[in-house]
Amino acid sequence: MSDRLERLRRYLRLIRRHHRPLVYAFVVLARVRIGLSLGSYRSVQQWIERNTTGRETYDIPVHVAAWSVSNAARFVPGALCLAQALAVRYLLLRANRECVIRIGVKSGEDKPFGAHAWVLYGGECIIGGREENLQTFNRLVDL
Repeated sequence: MSDRLERLRRYLRLIRRHHRPLVYAFVVLARVRIGLSLGSYRSVQQWIERNTTGRETYDIPVHVAAWSVSNAARFVPGALCLAQALAVRYLLLRANRECVIRIGVKSGEDKPFGAHAWVLYGGECIIGGREENLQTFNRLVDL
């Protein structure tokens, strides 16, 4: 019981320390999710480009951006891998940091087809899974 309580305390301290990026990530993720529902990937990407170029930077560390989006996704219905990847891209572009959204596909015996999106920053996956799990996907495109 003590271990659970300590983990909860650490989590609450993180939320208290990073509440602004968490709320901002929630708003961005909700807009991306609505955009994907009502439009297309292309329309969301155009919105991201319009709202990140030439604007004041929002300085956020890379790991905080990924953590914020990952935790905000718990409260945005249907915010799966592509929506999370696009939200992280938005936050990083606002911080003048380039990243790559990688989309991969795989097929297996239990599933006929599966697709997944994750974000690479500096060659490392920052959101979307662990490297050893992502190697089972065949790279389709880097965005």
